Amino acid sequence: MNNNIQDPNNQATTQQVQQPVQQVEAPFDPRTVTAQVIGELRKDRIGKPILVLEMLVMFGIVLVALPLVHTIVNDESSPVYKWLHKDDGTVIVEPEPTQQEYLDGTKIQALTMDSAMKANGIIVQNFKVNENSINCRIYTINEKVDFDTEEYYFEIYSNTQTKQAAVKLSGIYDYQPKDTVLTAGGLKFNSNQQYYGKLVKMDDSLYPEVKYEKDKNEIGSITCTSGTHILKYTFKNDYLLSIDDLYKVVKADYDDNKYQDLYGEYLRKSSELGADVAKAEEDADGFTFKASLNLEGNYQIPDSIKDNNYYQKDTKAKVIVYAETGKGFECE
Repeated sequence: MNNNIQDPNNQATTQQVQQPVQQVEAPFDPRTVTAQVIGELRKDRIGKPILVLEMLVMFGIVLVALPLVHTIVNDESSPVYKWLHKDDGTVIVEPEPTQQEYLDGTKIQALTMDSAMKANGIIVQNFKVNENSINCRIYTINEKVDFDTEEYYFEIYSNTQTKQAAVKLSGIYDYQPKDTVLTAGGLKFNSNQQYYGKLVKMDDSLYPEVKYEKDKNEIGSITCTSGTHILKYTFKNDYLLSIDDLYKVVKADYDDNKYQDLYGEYLRKSSELGADVAKAEEDADGFTFKASLNLEGNYQIPDSIKDNNYYQKDTKAKVIVYAETGKGFECE
């Protein structure tokens, strides 16, 4: 028999015996770990008064400095702002100047419907030029103004150099706009021409002095003429004493309705002034109005008379000449 023949069962048994025996580790038991000290955690002592004081001081500095820093950083004129923004490529566009709401009324301005000028809190606007007057609107922005007691004139120019009239403003004005007509004796406007104007508050120093012949009693006269209208003012020591008014109206210069209206107006004026001092008489060519107002006595011009060529007693000669010359009269 062959002795090399092995029992398979015996061989498997042999192989199992030959495998190494593996050791099984025991389960981890945390109770076997030994604690070691690797450092010491110290609690800061923050209860010291000096530390609290330091924190309060720091807080106060921040409160004071923060607005200052904010202002410096945002102020476009500050060096810090310029330094911070010098390289960011930002283009700073300067705002356009705000257009004035009103033109300067103390300087000559064009008179148009769109014109609005202001001087001394007085607004004059919306000008419309008519045949012999200018319509406008006047009001104030501060308080009431009594033009009857204030020396306000609206000067009218045919160009920027030639004065045509100086209309004395009258009446009481406030913040409520009031439609007003600016007119003076002898004024005539061309609808195709541009006119100009400005508001002037006169005082005694602004009126130019006038020279005229006087007698030994310091009495003298100045005659102002515009066409067929002649006004003679007599003064003593340059103060008004009397007014002589002579106005010749030629019928051919007017249509029938206008002439009759004008004649009726001067008839009423004669009656109000008094028959002993004024008279309106018709003749072949039209009518003539005459008035002789002696202010040296007890006579006073009635309040109902609205004639800007008539002045109260003791009005200065230079005031009258300035006003009449501005209305288109030649005074000498």
